[in-house]
Amino acid sequence: MNQTPTDPIDYAKAVLAKDLQTLAIRLTDEDTAAATFFISILYQLNACMDETDLAQLFVELSTAAFHGFQMQGESIALVDRVLANAETIAHTMSADGSHPH
Repeated sequence: MNQTPTDPIDYAKAVLAKDLQTLAIRLTDEDTAAATFFISILYQLNACMDETDLAQLFVELSTAAFHGFQMQGESIALVDRVLANAETIAHTMSADGSHPH
């Protein structure tokens, strides 16, 4: 994530899509409900047209911990990375540059 985000939607797609694809593949063997959830998130990400869509995706993604998915260590670490990256992007989107610190 060394690049500077200019369009949050394009940036989110660039940062999150590969990890979501990897999760979907890995989770097919571990937990099909989890795989279905992350495939849905990936489809929503690809369909994002504006920041409202992206914010709704992040809200949906944030519910992952409450579904009771049965994942293994590497998948859990990948979910953690996706959530951390989504949180960083959400903070960037919500930052208001009109008030210098």
